Amino acid sequence: MKRILTTVAILFTVAVSSLSGQIKNAGCYLRMVEPENEELSLENDLVRIDFTFSSYNYFCDVTFRNKTGQVLTIDWDKSVVIIEEESDRIIFDDTRMIDKGRLGTATLAPGTKITKAIASAQHIELEMEYYTKGWVKKRGTQYIGFIFPVTTEDGQTTNCQCKISVSLQ
Repeated sequence: MKRILTTVAILFTVAVSSLSGQIKNAGCYLRMVEPENEELSLENDLVRIDFTFSSYNYFCDVTFRNKTGQVLTIDWDKSVVIIEEESDRIIFDDTRMIDKGRLGTATLAPGTKITKAIASAQHIELEMEYYTKGWVKKRGTQYIGFIFPVTTEDGQTTNCQCKISVSLQ
């Protein structure tokens, strides 16, 4: 009987965790809070953006999918990561430090995708991760935000903005 109750409790915990739209990584739970959804993704009429954090958390893989029938441009130089209420430039995992001041743009053809590993430039220079379990345990829930300017062929720019919470529950 005790074994059955334990199994039921474990299954209930897994079910509740999966329903809450959170992903566990490096001992922390990640949840998209703005816009709120069940995945670590942001979607609008132009793009779907998916976020994947590695267990080391220095870089976040960001995948952009063009949902339109036109060419889109992502302006990496105007893209921002927000950590602890501080805005910072992004940097790619393959950026040479001598070139870190200019990242350029990415062009997305209709129906295609691009994935880049990005980090906060300041955090990379200081060799700091996006988050750690110890940091969240000490300071409480942390938020990581991103802003990506996406421009259509006709020159209309949309700021794709989101916020991810990092907590221990």
